[in-house]
Amino acid sequence: MNNSDLPKTATHAPSTGHGVTVRLSPTLSLAEEIDRARSEGQSVLSLSTPTFPEITEANALEFPFSNKLTPAEGLAPLRKAAREEFFGRWVLPDHELLISAGAKIAEFAAMRALLPEQSTVLIVGPAWPSYEDIVRMAGHRPVMLQLDAADNFTIRAAAVAEAFAATGAVAMILSNPCNPSGRVHTGEELAILLDQAEAQGAFLMVDESFSNVMFDATAWQSAVTRPSEHLLLFNSFSKNYHLQGLRVGVCMAHKRIYKQVVAAHQTLMSSAPSLSQAAALATLHHSETIPASSHYRASRSIALEIVERNGWRCSPNQGTFYIFPRLPHAEQTLARMRDEGLFALRGDAFGARYGDHFRFCFGRPEEEMVEIRRRLERAGLLGQR
Repeated sequence: MNNSDLPKTATHAPSTGHGVTVRLSPTLSLAEEIDRARSEGQSVLSLSTPTFPEITEANALEFPFSNKLTPAEGLAPLRKAAREEFFGRWVLPDHELLISAGAKIAEFAAMRALLPEQSTVLIVGPAWPSYEDIVRMAGHRPVMLQLDAADNFTIRAAAVAEAFAATGAVAMILSNPCNPSGRVHTGEELAILLDQAEAQGAFLMVDESFSNVMFDATAWQSAVTRPSEHLLLFNSFSKNYHLQGLRVGVCMAHKRIYKQVVAAHQTLMSSAPSLSQAAALATLHHSETIPASSHYRASRSIALEIVERNGWRCSPNQGTFYIFPRLPHAEQTLARMRDEGLFALRGDAFGARYGDHFRFCFGRPEEEMVEIRRRLERAGLLGQR
């Protein structure tokens, strides 16, 4: 991998005024576009975003709650349960856990509290588009370290060392399992990142927001590394438990820096909403309501069948409900999908070098995947068995 152009790889420049230039979320923009099309009477499906069951009654789970602020760190029972649920495979005796108002705000608070102003933050790509904007909103400069699809998005020590040397970055963030590729980065890869971060006096931020949507349990169990003051972990109830609207996340930070992160989050939010925390705790206490990976297996099988029949190249899906195929003739293929009412996020939303990919989401009911397969076949975009 040639990282000689690393400083140029962020996808948009800082504002020349007093504000910060950020984009609307590509995911939410796609959702708005789909809503507009449906309001005009079109039959439209998203290829790139999930369809979750909607919970409309507050008493779907019975739980007690208070309208008062919780402690800044979150409800003690939820902190204990979340640590066991999300981070039970990690050995981090000197890390403490914060309940945050979503993973985004925890990542923002950590970057704002811990990094010198106008620092550089490396983002391991392909990457969730919001990382770049979170970095900018925290007053820092995002630079993409774009991994090679032909190398199965593998993290290589030489590339990481070159990226740190070229940018002087003081932090690095990645999702594991990866959104959008569905790949699980190994313990050895995480060790490479942590070794390089420590050598530079930088922080390694690992976002595990799909930890319960896992199809390779063996790989996931070993996707850990050693304790370090430089390591922060994040997770979320949104994707794991279909609770996006509640906005509850978690952050694990070493006790040396933990209070700084808590203070930054408290300044922004006081605490995560008490009602949301109570609902999250009730969800953990009612395990039968939690969608396991098996919830997606039928839809995943259809998605993998579509990829295989088309001969699209992509990394094996180990976790998340996404795959990230590379398309031959991407522009024409995506346009033909669009003609059939299938809207997709093109891969360059996740890094400039991935424009010939798209994020393919199977986090939806099986009947929707059957309809997607039918439309692809109708468009002549489904190879033979």
